[in-house]
Amino acid sequence: MSAIHKNLFYYIVVILTVFLVVKFFVTPVYHFPDGVGYFSYLASLWFDKDLDFSNEFIRLKMSLPHAITKTGYVTNLWPFGTSILLTPFYLIGELFISSNDSCNPTLLAFTNIGSTFYGILTCFLIYQVLKFLKVSYINRIIASIVTFLGTPLFFYSCILPNSPHAISGFTVSLLFTAWILSFAHYKRNSRWILLGLISGIIAQIRTNEILFAVVVFFEICYRTFLDRGNFWMYIKFATLFSIATIIAFIPQLLIWYLLYGSFSSPQIFNLSLQNFALKEVLFSQYHGILFWTPIIFIAVIGLVINLKKNYIIYFPSLVNLILQILVVSFLTAWWGGYSFGIRYFINCSVIVGLGTGLFLEFLGSRKNVISYISKGIVILVSLWTFILAIAANSNLISLTEPLLPFTKLFDLKSIFFSHKHFIISLFNKNFEYPVFLFFFTGIGFVFFIQWIFRNIKNAKLGVLNGIFLFTTIIFSYQILSSHFNRPHQYSHEYVKLSITKSDLNNIFLLFDLKERVNYYSLLDDKKKVQQTFQRIKNIKMESQSAQNIYEKIVSTLVLPY
Repeated sequence: MSAIHKNLFYYIVVILTVFLVVKFFVTPVYHFPDGVGYFSYLASLWFDKDLDFSNEFIRLKMSLPHAITKTGYVTNLWPFGTSILLTPFYLIGELFISSNDSCNPTLLAFTNIGSTFYGILTCFLIYQVLKFLKVSYINRIIASIVTFLGTPLFFYSCILPNSPHAISGFTVSLLFTAWILSFAHYKRNSRWILLGLISGIIAQIRTNEILFAVVVFFEICYRTFLDRGNFWMYIKFATLFSIATIIAFIPQLLIWYLLYGSFSSPQIFNLSLQNFALKEVLFSQYHGILFWTPIIFIAVIGLVINLKKNYIIYFPSLVNLILQILVVSFLTAWWGGYSFGIRYFINCSVIVGLGTGLFLEFLGSRKNVISYISKGIVILVSLWTFILAIAANSNLISLTEPLLPFTKLFDLKSIFFSHKHFIISLFNKNFEYPVFLFFFTGIGFVFFIQWIFRNIKNAKLGVLNGIFLFTTIIFSYQILSSHFNRPHQYSHEYVKLSITKSDLNNIFLLFDLKERVNYYSLLDDKKKVQQTFQRIKNIKMESQSAQNIYEKIVSTLVLPY
């Protein structure tokens, strides 16, 4: 295929992809409470130009009680980073609305479609990483597609995009793409600054994702071991990376300090050694990897059997995947609440795609029996996850029930009805938003990301560093100026009834522990039911309002013993 035909084919694919996304997956719906928490940053910073989230919480009917921090703000426990990536979509939407409503449905739809594009572009980055590593064309195509369909990435890109997960998958994939494609330029300071700036943005989306920086430090340690004579050069690289990470993280630090009077995260309550549930994360029917996203096991196998071929890339990638699994195992709600599979693992999409591509390549890139069998296995397990996603969207299965109804899933009539319902719902969609605007915004966005990729590939890293630094400055300025515009007092009635931040944290903990009791009850695990219930009894609320909520929740808890 000539270069002209390749480019033409590429443009046609981009245009069709954007058209299909705009046609079928634009929605103004926001998931409660997480989607409201993330979106409220956009509305407050760019529409109201303050840090008062109370009006957004009222307008979007925030389902949780609200806390007042010691600095006088309404608590927003959700991280800030998602709003950085969605700001271009929100601002474009602002140009085309006439109402004085920061939560206009068109703005909601614009931010949702932004999340959808980030999810789809994650596949593009996976493809580019595999291409750089010389994985065959058909294997990198299959690996990119099955990663999208065989993990929660599809569900949180197209069915429930109002969350940080697709954006998380994209930014981590961007870090890996920049890291791997710039290997030949490891002696350039600009490379380490770029990797640090991307890492700082990643850490703002979900704080635990700073662990992905392990790949960078592993490379530094590995190169130092092989080249001990340049020890101080690598120390310089590590320092540049760390400083750049901190600089890019400044917007989140400002949010924490202005809202809470502290530079630490308010969500550390969610991690505890008492929560350790590695077996459940791996094998439970309740969103466990084996039953919901088995492609992850295939990716692990692919990385392990290829370790010796490119140790400096494959080993830290495998370590990162294991670290994310362990972190999730220590969460109070390791299953992710109302979640498709374990949604937290979307941040590992590029590692899953990498491992899957290597698995296919190892078992044969040529046309032989083993190659066909390996491809068939990979496609089948990803189709299983895709069927689950469609079934969940069609209410054939519940995402809040601990036990998966396998009998329904093997009922061909039910599966057909589920897919039929999903397809009909897409084509019968009432579309009330500016289609042409979504379309051209999507086209422009896709080519902007391609421009970033080309700069990484061509080692024009200084330009990208300038863009990321400028972005950090803009958001830091906007946060500070919004702080100075804060209202002198809150007039909303519900604010007067708010609880403390500590109480809000405890209510989150209470909900998660209640789900654990229900889960262990269905498994008939008396010991863990009693242990979890004791943890619930040990929760102490500071305010009477929170105590009333506590008693109401506990009264609904039915113990089987």
